[in-house]
Amino acid sequence: MVEKTKGKGMNRVGVFLISTLILFWGLFSLGGCSQSEFEMEPVTDIFPGEEVIHNNGRVFYLDNQLGKDGYNGMSPNRPWRSLEKASTVYKPGDWILLRAGQTFSGQLHLSSQAGTADQPIKIGVFDADHTDDRAKIDCTGQTSGVKLTYCSYIEVEHIEIFGDGGGTGPERRGVHCGIWGSNEASVHLHFNNLYIHDLFAPVPGASDGKKETMYEGVALQFASPNVGTAHYRDIRIENCRVENIGTHAVVIHKWPRENELAQATFHDSITIVDNHFEKLGGDGIVTAGCKNVYIARNTIKEPGCFDDPRMKGRGDGLWTWYTIDAIAEYNYLSGARGRLDCTGMHVDIGSRNNIFQYNLSYDNEGGFCEIIGDSHNNVYRYNVSINDGRRTSGVNEFGRQKGPGVVILLSGYMADRLGENVKKGPFYSYFYNNTIYTDPSIAANFSVNHSAKGALIANNLFIIEGSAHDISWRRPTDIGDHENIIFTNNRTITGYATIPHDTLQMPHAWDVFLDNIAIDPQCVNPGGADALDYLPANDSVIKDQGIALFRLPNDPYGVLGGFVPVKGDYRGRTINGLPDIGAFEMQ
Repeated sequence: MVEKTKGKGMNRVGVFLISTLILFWGLFSLGGCSQSEFEMEPVTDIFPGEEVIHNNGRVFYLDNQLGKDGYNGMSPNRPWRSLEKASTVYKPGDWILLRAGQTFSGQLHLSSQAGTADQPIKIGVFDADHTDDRAKIDCTGQTSGVKLTYCSYIEVEHIEIFGDGGGTGPERRGVHCGIWGSNEASVHLHFNNLYIHDLFAPVPGASDGKKETMYEGVALQFASPNVGTAHYRDIRIENCRVENIGTHAVVIHKWPRENELAQATFHDSITIVDNHFEKLGGDGIVTAGCKNVYIARNTIKEPGCFDDPRMKGRGDGLWTWYTIDAIAEYNYLSGARGRLDCTGMHVDIGSRNNIFQYNLSYDNEGGFCEIIGDSHNNVYRYNVSINDGRRTSGVNEFGRQKGPGVVILLSGYMADRLGENVKKGPFYSYFYNNTIYTDPSIAANFSVNHSAKGALIANNLFIIEGSAHDISWRRPTDIGDHENIIFTNNRTITGYATIPHDTLQMPHAWDVFLDNIAIDPQCVNPGGADALDYLPANDSVIKDQGIALFRLPNDPYGVLGGFVPVKGDYRGRTINGLPDIGAFEMQ
């Protein structure tokens, strides 16, 4: 909410005199009216500007120039001064408004506060000229700028948060929500039009990123116990901007081990839409232990950034872990960097029914598609990937191991979640109707672990202008072979042969050009950075050349919602009859 105040109100004496004159004039003009008739229009004793009450509750104001913490805070003329004073108890429907354009130092902390569905507690600004005006919180020296502990029905908007150093701890967050030690749900936490930037902890912590240490800076973090019934429900993050921070933009986490899943209540109903995240030391969006997730129309640029040596230097655009029933669509994901992982869209351990569609993945050095560890029925369809997977294996400048980038990776890596170093899955992965381009400088790698059980890779358009390699591998202790890895009816550009088999002589998973047809799609502008640069001009080799998709052998579920997306192709065109090849349906 943005409230625009008008003037400073009148003083008590002036208002009293005017009210008295009006009263006497009323008595004189009413003449013979009865007492009961006169009482129908009583004179109020509320003085304008002294207290503001909106339809649902009270309004409290903060002004770091005019304010005093000794005031009651309920008027823009008698506002509070500090965030510490505002960290108090509120009722459902109350508003906490900071004067737009001002900077407040410290932390706004609400603990065990709850609005209701009809009367949420709102944190916003007043005296704003337009809806993009924000109040600023400088959380230097604090663990976070806005802290919500055991809170529900809270809405925060139009706030800018930053905090570079100061203090003694290794943690720094813009917004930090916590439900540690609770068995309850924290419900309806909504964040709109926040700007969080230049966020770094004062001291370093351990890192699995570019070097051994990093300075944490998480824009929005939602923390909870790994097991038990404590969880978040109805989180919404929209129209927010995050840039130049030590680690991640959004982290919603619960990290149960596999044997703890039955005792873990997952976070539910997560919506992250229309945000812009850029220059992040870590990941763009991390959902762990979540279900019913919708991630759409976000721009995520340069996760894993290392422009500042305090940054982590390792990050994915989207990273789902133990995430169930998620849709990620219409996102732009580019520039992911880091020594391991660092893809545009990464499905991690235990995830099920994650659908990635209509996304543009560009120049993510770790790769395009990565599905790992006991994950089931995850889908990549109608996406465009441009120059993903450029990273080469070796050792970085800090002596840390880095792995090769991949176009597609199916890995059973479990991060020792089973209590022993074994691989499991992924199971029943579907990868169809994507358009993938890699330029001549990229060695396009593809890898399927021995543990993968079921994958359908079909109707894709691969435009690989350089070399292509199968880097599938296994350890001497790995047992079993992959099963039902079906690579069929894809298309490639003209003139390229099969990729070489791996050197370990394992039963071969698949070849990029096996059971395949070489074509010349005559794309508009191969090598360009826009999805429509890969729109085929040669309709005859694309249109209706796809096959009807099918459920993999032994798969009990298939694709959530069906194989044919109701929203059509990458451009929203209806898919009629047999699908075309790649992400674009030709008409």
